[in-house]
This record gives sequence, structure tokens and C-alpha cells, in this order.
Amino acid sequence: MAKLKLPVRTVRFNLKGDYEGWWMDMRTNPPMGPFLDAIVGLNKADKDKVEEILPPMFALLELVLVDWNAVNEEGDPLAKGLEGLKQLPVDMLTILANNIAEQVTLPKVSNGT
Repeated sequence: MAKLKLPVRTVRFNLKGDYEGWWMDMRTNPPMGPFLDAIVGLNKADKDKVEEILPPMFALLELVLVDWNAVNEEGDPLAKGLEGLKQLPVDMLTILANNIAEQVTLPKVSNGT
């Protein structure tokens, strides 16, 4: 009998402008618990304090990032995961974080009425 595995659904996000040719494969069905933890962390963070925003943003990006073609200034591939994410420019991180909100859809919750 074949081993069942949860499906991992992804979408390829192609960047534009200065980052034309860069792409990121992002998971559209991340596990609910860690996803909500990151969202709650972002919502609680003081938006004027980068030290409060970055940890939950990195957690969220690390959770949904499946693959990419990101490279550093010398053209060497960046590691996937937290260390690679820390090497990305601030504007690219913002673009990616905003794209997550468009790609990952939470189920609607009925209020029981």
C-alpha cells in the first residue's frame, strides 16, 4: 500500500522590475499552526520597529518558500531557508511578504448565524 502524503501546492511567483527573471515557488497550503503563529506575530509587531517585524516575517517566508533562483551579488546561489532570506534586499522581502497575502487563502469561518 502506498504511503499517503499531504499535498504541497505551490505557485511560481515571477518578480518584475529590477528583479526580472527571478522567481520563487511559494506554498499556497502551508500548515495552519505555524502559519497562524507567524501572522499573529506580524499583527502584534510594532510596524515602526523592524526588530519586531522581521522575525515573524522571516518565519512566514521560510514556511512558504519551496524553491527559488535567488543569487547573491556575485551570482552564487543563495541557500533556501532563513540564511538565504537574510541575504535578500529589503524591497524584495517586502514584495515577497505582500505576495503571500495574495496567494495563501484562509478558509472562511462561519460565525454560526
